[in-house]
Amino acid sequence: MKTLWRIKKYFADLIDTFPYLGLSYKIPFLYNLIAASDFPYFFSKQELSDIICAESLKKNSIVLDLACGTGEFSFWLANQQKDIHVIGIDSAESMLECAQKKAIEEKVENVSFFCQLIEKLTKDDIEQHIKEQKLEHDSLSMIVNCFGFSAMRNFEQGFNQALSILPEKSIFCIVDVYRKPSVINYICNFFYDNLLFGADSFRIVYLQMKQQMDQFELYEKKNVPDPLLIYSTITPYIAKGVKKAETMKGN
Repeated sequence: MKTLWRIKKYFADLIDTFPYLGLSYKIPFLYNLIAASDFPYFFSKQELSDIICAESLKKNSIVLDLACGTGEFSFWLANQQKDIHVIGIDSAESMLECAQKKAIEEKVENVSFFCQLIEKLTKDDIEQHIKEQKLEHDSLSMIVNCFGFSAMRNFEQGFNQALSILPEKSIFCIVDVYRKPSVINYICNFFYDNLLFGADSFRIVYLQMKQQMDQFELYEKKNVPDPLLIYSTITPYIAKGVKKAETMKGN
């Protein structure tokens, strides 16, 4: 009876969210087959390292990897700087089970995971996880999001909620893509992005970051051929910013 209820709920959720199905995020095997195997996607590991500069992060600090999936970006960050601790957060328990299994198999000790919607993530959630993991790391130095916000139906809320957790003068980094409007890209956006990744790749997520953060930097690779779809192009980017210091009242 319980299994039947789960099946009914699964298909009800598919209908309710159509066309943003995100099948790859619901099925870890499919996610690993399509996405994880190509990490870091359109950027080389050296480019990723040069731009994000994870090795320069404050020692004994914490990095949050939002919408971490099966943890590829979390593991990469953890290996860049052994003195930091990376916390991967995702709303899909099946993804996190896969990530936790990888952490054990690959013996990555400075990474941990927990389940939560990014739109509802709070400082209390982070502090509770730190307490449960008995971490001695003392500050949050960076939040990263790799191909996550474009797949959120309300990414503005997710971004603002994440920003509220980030301390002043700390770094926010987004790795994502967007498509330029064209007939073939509209077709690809519907079938490839909506059905497989639950994303709308016509969203330019970094614009919100650009408006709200200091020291904004953008690295783009324009009109890159989509590796899976002929005649389709995509613009991968890495966007970085620093959280503004709040102005003192009365100044």
